[in-house]
Amino acid sequence: MKFNDVKKAIMLLIAAKKTAIVVGERGIGKTQMMKDIAEAMDMKLINIDCNLLKEGEIGGLPLPFKLDNG
Repeated sequence: MKFNDVKKAIMLLIAAKKTAIVVGERGIGKTQMMKDIAEAMDMKLINIDCNLLKEGEIGGLPLPFKLDNG
């Protein structure tokens, strides 16, 4: 798939409240693409560099939520 096709597909998934997992070789622009998408959609981006984690260090992905005070 081309970069812009992947970017559009991810934006559609996010708009549909679906989860997107981006996988690929290092250095191909995955993180930058997600930064661009987050900026375009006025969203925050949480980047978890999983290659720095040890087995068992993460039990799930963080989900955004609002506290009672906003």
